[in-house]
Parts: sequence; C-alpha cells; structure tokens
Amino acid sequence: MKQYLWITTGIALLAGLGLGVAIAQQGAPAAPAGPVPYFVGNRLGMPINPAADGAFNAMSNNVKVYGSVYSAESCSYDPVRRVIVVPNRGVGQNVRTNDAWITFLNHDGSVHTSRWVGVQNPGDQRTNMTPPLVLNEPLGSDIANGVLYHPIIDRKLYARELATGKELWSVELPNDLGAGPSIVDGRLYVSAGMALTAVLPTELGGFVSSFSLEDGPLATREVQMDVLQPFDEAQCLEALKKTANDAACSACMCACDATAAGHCGSCSTLASCMLTYCSLVEPGAAMRECLATFCNAKLLPSYVFDRAVDAAPCLLRCSDACSY
Repeated sequence: MKQYLWITTGIALLAGLGLGVAIAQQGAPAAPAGPVPYFVGNRLGMPINPAADGAFNAMSNNVKVYGSVYSAESCSYDPVRRVIVVPNRGVGQNVRTNDAWITFLNHDGSVHTSRWVGVQNPGDQRTNMTPPLVLNEPLGSDIANGVLYHPIIDRKLYARELATGKELWSVELPNDLGAGPSIVDGRLYVSAGMALTAVLPTELGGFVSSFSLEDGPLATREVQMDVLQPFDEAQCLEALKKTANDAACSACMCACDATAAGHCGSCSTLASCMLTYCSLVEPGAAMRECLATFCNAKLLPSYVFDRAVDAAPCLLRCSDACSY
C-alpha cells in the first residue's frame, strides 16, 4: 500500500512539474500589434490563453494547485461552474496600474482557473483588446442571474457576463469605495465612502448606492444615495466633540481633515500609533514606511493609506490641542 501511494504521488508530482515547465516554455504572450477580441484565460492546463482552433488539454485530476490569490477583499460563488470567484487587487496603483485579475477556486481551495479575467499582462495586452480591460483594485464582488458585479478603486461599478467575462455595463460611483457589493431582494448595494475612524465608524458619513437588478442596465446607471450622507463642516465639528477633549481639538481635526483627507475624522484614524512611533519621522516616503511597519497601515486599502500619509503632518500639528 505504501509503495502504491508513493508511486501515485510521484506521478502527480511529475505531472505538476511537467505542467510548470510547459507554462514556463510558453512564456508571456507578446502584446498585440492592433486591437484583438476580448478573451479570458483557460482553466489550468495548456494553452493558458484560448487557442484559435479551440484545442485545450486540461491538467490531470491527480494534480492539485494552490495559490493565485493576492490581496483579495472577499469572494462570491458561481453556482453554474461550481467555483469560488475571487477578485484579486494585485499591487497598489502607486506600483502598477490595471494589475488586478479574477481567480476561480474549487471547493477545496485548489485553483480551477488561475487568471480568468485579467490573464493578459497590464499595459498594451489589456488596452489593445476590444473592449479594453480596466481592472484597478477590485473590492469584493457578488453574483446574480449570471452576472458578476464588482466595483474598482476608480469609483466605478462593473457588471460582467459570467459566461464570457465581458463587460455588460459600468457606472460611476459618487465616492471612494467602502466595501464590496451585496445583493438583497433584487437590489445591489455598494458602499461608497469610508468612515476612517475606528471610534465612530457609523457616524462619520459616506454613501450607500443601490441598484435595481430587474430594471436593466440603463436604470442601474442612476445612482441613488439612499442610506448615508457625507457630513458638512458643522456636523463634522459636532461629531468630533464626542471623541475630542475640547472645541480647539475639534476645530483642528476638522481643518486637518478638510485640507488633507476629505473625510471628517480621518486624522484620528492612526493617531495614537503615529504619535507613539512616527512623530519624529519626515512626511512623505519615510512616514509611509513608518505607518506600514509599526501601525499596520499597509492592511488598509491603498487610497485610505495614501490619505493617512497625507494627513500625518496635520495630525502632528493637532497633537497639542488633542489628547490621543
């Protein structure tokens, strides 16, 4: 029995190594010289991209591959393919734009399709397709009626046909993303606008946009802010009084937020940690490194991290007026 198991494992390992060598030999496809039709990646096997004649050799069932997921906020489930759908944010926009991709996972967590949407390299391979692929840091997803809905960091919500991965429509959102979408009773809800303080997360405003799935894409383009509204300056001061010691602190914090971050309360997000570990650090790249290292700021969405870095000098100016 042990010998049989060893032989079986050896065959599976050799098959996996053979697939890896074949993929390495195929290499990344060159950027197209002109526009090419939109396409998505094959499931694990060869070739990686769809062949013109439809030829495809699936990877052996004796091989399991794990991985392909990087910086994913959440996932959804495709009941037709019976796979877990994972939008990966990829690297931050300050490193490389349009770097994201969508992975399919099997029920046991192994990879079904390493890169479905986003098999192309960022750059010309994506922009030269018809239509072009734009996938900048998707934040979660949900599925209904054969359509995958996912927002991206560029304040847009996309609807993609699950059968092909093609974009059906997209719509501008009124603010930065706060969380992935959810579908309830025939409506899709997506949070757009983050409260950046951990003290009063529900009181510092934002947007929730909702869309009817039954009315079709034209109706869904009408964004409806129907739950939360952003604070104005007076409301901001009132809210900050609940967490600040006095009016001087509140005024400083609101002025800081208005000039540096855009959301009331964001200056207090990393206040305690920043003053403890980074108060003597120069603004900019050094502050970014300090917040990432000592305050776990790298776990925040990149646009929230950027705002925290921008707000740091103002936060330090408020330290005399406020007790963190």
